[in-house]
Amino acid sequence: MDCSNFLHWNRDENSFTARLFEGILFPLFKQSDEAFQDFLNTLVEKSADNLKFIQGKFPDTNIIGWKKIEIPFFKDGMLFLECVDVYSYIKNEFINQVKNEDLFQDLLPKEWDNKTEFDCVILCEDKKHNKHLIVFEVKCYTDLKEKEINRQHDWLEKFKEIGLIDEYHHFGLISYSNLHNATGIFIRENFKYGFSILSWEDLRLYLIESDRFHRPDVQLYKVLHKDGSHDTKRYLIKP
Repeated sequence: MDCSNFLHWNRDENSFTARLFEGILFPLFKQSDEAFQDFLNTLVEKSADNLKFIQGKFPDTNIIGWKKIEIPFFKDGMLFLECVDVYSYIKNEFINQVKNEDLFQDLLPKEWDNKTEFDCVILCEDKKHNKHLIVFEVKCYTDLKEKEINRQHDWLEKFKEIGLIDEYHHFGLISYSNLHNATGIFIRENFKYGFSILSWEDLRLYLIESDRFHRPDVQLYKVLHKDGSHDTKRYLIKP
């Protein structure tokens, strides 16, 4: 047995998000424009495949396939970006560039304890210098939550309206099991707006070629009980 296996018996989504994006993808994108384009092509292909699968079970859905546009330049990325912090930036640093003052006032959260955040964002730029934000809501062994996705959409729409970004592209990244065993989450009533779905299986190549993911990482349990017992084994990637 690998002596570090106990470190990887870890279901924390922040850990998965950090190891995938900060540990693997961001350094790869900084080194290679081609690698970034390969990643974008994966988003197109796999989100289309997942849409077909979802429509087979849920014909009436707002899930969409992502249509790639030319955004060749990776600029930066950030994990766990709090929307209230972005609001503070707009108020203190960006206010003179806001397209419409009324829109800015509407951006203010109704309740300041709004905890909406983006698990991962990738900032990129097209040849016309338009700013694009690719946004991922990351789930591993837990379920995708419609309320969080819908709140994220509302914030993203405002960021676009006031001119902070020119366009955004919204994804949910979920486990292979969650995608294939879904019983109701993808119905239109849950998600008010269109966004795309990826599974960890779709990013399998990045995982298996990295020493940051071991076998225990990709087959753990949805629920752990106080006595250490468990049920409902889930798979991040196809077993």
